Amino acid sequence: TLVGQSLLGLGDGEAADSVARQAVKEATDALGPYDPRTVEARFLMADVYLDRGQTREMRQELETLMPVVRRAEKTRPRDLVRALKAQVDLAIDDGRLEEAIPLASDALTPASRDLGPRHAARVSLAIILAESLDSHGQQAGDALAAAERALRLALEAHPDNDKDPQVIYAREIYGRALGNAGQARRGAEETGRAMSDASDVFGSSSPR
Repeated sequence: TLVGQSLLGLGDGEAADSVARQAVKEATDALGPYDPRTVEARFLMADVYLDRGQTREMRQELETLMPVVRRAEKTRPRDLVRALKAQVDLAIDDGRLEEAIPLASDALTPASRDLGPRHAARVSLAIILAESLDSHGQQAGDALAAAERALRLALEAHPDNDKDPQVIYAREIYGRALGNAGQARRGAEETGRAMSDASDVFGSSSPR
């Protein structure tokens, strides 16, 4: 699966698709559906589908994965959180923000309970929830509370680096939420800091 992820990172979705299909078949045939290596291969397949915009196929893959990862929830909680986050990513990719919001909220529960305060998936879900609430035009107070939480979690996860990409992104969302909640000055300050930090980290060509 490392080869498949590398191919995805290089933008070669077609080659990654071929590698993922082979990995799923070989792992399933040799190890059965519940082996961690089979599960990992199926996650790669889901990532390939998402990357290639094949949302129907990704949905089917997740339907196969969910009962498997729920069965192993106590011993491999990370897999459940990963599958739940994939459902959120799929909903967002489909433009179904109204579904992404409760999915992200539900996924945060096991992520917070089982993965620890500094796990990237927990922070990522908090950021996704905050951005979805803000983008969907939910109550400004709810969106602001979620954005404030996301920034807090990002800072807690990266205590020695307040310019980590997760912190920068969470701060940008927090700034937008402040502005939408009528706190324009504070919103501009937070957004400005996020843009400045992004420029420091990614260079002046950074869009943030």
